[in-house]
Amino acid sequence: MYVLVLRLYNFDMMKKMKTLLILALLAVSGWANAQSIKVKVKGYADSTMYLIRYYGEKLYYADTAQADKNGLVSFDPSWVKKPGMYAVMDPTTNRFEILLNNEDVYIETDPKNYVRTMDIKKSKENKLFYEYIEFIGAKRTLAEKYKKEKEAATDPKKKEELEGKLKAIDEQVVAYQKDYVKNNKGTLAADVVNMSLAIDIPDAPKDENGVITDSSFQRNYYITHYWDHYDLKNDAIVRMGGFHRQLENMFENIMVKHPDSLIEYADRLISKMEDGSEVFKYTVVHLTSKYQKSKIMCLDNVFVHMVLKYYKTGRAYWMSEDKNKEIVERAEAMAPNLCGETPHNIALMDSAENWPRLYDVGKKYTILMFWSPDCGHCKKEMPKLVKKYNEWKKENMDIEIYAVSSINGKEWTDFIAKENMDWINVAVPEKVHAAKEEAQPYINKIVSTGLTDLKSLNYHDTFDIFKTPTIYLIDDKHEIIGKNLEAESLDNLLRKITGKEKAEEG
Repeated sequence: MYVLVLRLYNFDMMKKMKTLLILALLAVSGWANAQSIKVKVKGYADSTMYLIRYYGEKLYYADTAQADKNGLVSFDPSWVKKPGMYAVMDPTTNRFEILLNNEDVYIETDPKNYVRTMDIKKSKENKLFYEYIEFIGAKRTLAEKYKKEKEAATDPKKKEELEGKLKAIDEQVVAYQKDYVKNNKGTLAADVVNMSLAIDIPDAPKDENGVITDSSFQRNYYITHYWDHYDLKNDAIVRMGGFHRQLENMFENIMVKHPDSLIEYADRLISKMEDGSEVFKYTVVHLTSKYQKSKIMCLDNVFVHMVLKYYKTGRAYWMSEDKNKEIVERAEAMAPNLCGETPHNIALMDSAENWPRLYDVGKKYTILMFWSPDCGHCKKEMPKLVKKYNEWKKENMDIEIYAVSSINGKEWTDFIAKENMDWINVAVPEKVHAAKEEAQPYINKIVSTGLTDLKSLNYHDTFDIFKTPTIYLIDDKHEIIGKNLEAESLDNLLRKITGKEKAEEG
């Protein structure tokens, strides 16, 4: 385009304008600051090479490029604008890692040993990175030598001497890492090393007699300082595997698996991140997905909280309107039936045409169960539950079952009789499902007289029933304390909370 424009000018003016225009176009397009990612791999002339990017726990293809006759390959330079750890992979799928951080990269190496033959022509970050790798490699080799000698040694003094050498290597590595981070502050290489540093946990406080006064001090300190070595405002940490491992380790192995604790910690962690950042997005998506899939009872509370706080409020900038609406509606449907919530006081008709209400059961614990006589899993589970129910009654455990069948009629009553389901059995009256002209007056009557309500008649939506059996455990305060249980797990939970656990056999 600028060539056509230049033809309008003549003589000296043309020369001046040509220079100015080219500079302007370069500035607008970004060419003036263009950066490159070049790698020369010996022995791979005219071969296809790959740039691999890290994202969370996974690896993805970032770019594919063809090496020239000298084995030199140029990758898409736009990736230097997304700082993080990447890898170059050869046609045999062997690879070596590099750091990209807004600078030119030019590396030459040999596939016989990518690391040892690494010649970094351009890139401060990678010179620092491989300097660290070389140091750690040398210390690891020495440590392995001492370990083998220690295993082979029979003299206790020799073993002790070698153990001292191993300890000294550990101390040298830690000291080196701390100095490295301090001396190279502001580089991605320093961030990588910093994230590998362990948290220095002080001793727990003691009284004048040397007795620890706070047994949870070290654990609390560790949790509080867990992210000290991570810059949670730097998107680059998402493009390195360590962040995902650290995140998963905290929520899977360190935090107590109680919804309130997990929610509080998640909010505290996310508050340290910037809305609109990649770190914010990754953390919110990961935790939302994790607890949406969780099989642990009551942890769906975390999923609902994440959706209502971060998606419903419009903070999930990566979501399309349709997908966002879908996940919000799912969370809103689940919200009334979470652990800690008070479920709807359902009232339906039993086989004797009485209308018992859930809250009128009057027991310490009530099992609210939604099932169906034609459900294959229900047919297997009901006999087990009957057996447990009879055991609870025999042991005078203050428990009742309020069972809601999705089918009314002979199939329902026959199943109840066959399995001796001697608890409260209710269902939606068959007239409710009759033709509209017959059903509507009947519905109006039973609702207006207070026998039931529309939420009870539409219990599938009210209680978010999408599978049978679905079981809720409710205490005498009418709060849900357990859900998604089967006969065995329900028995274990009830015995635990009532103090009537069975002695282990054998």
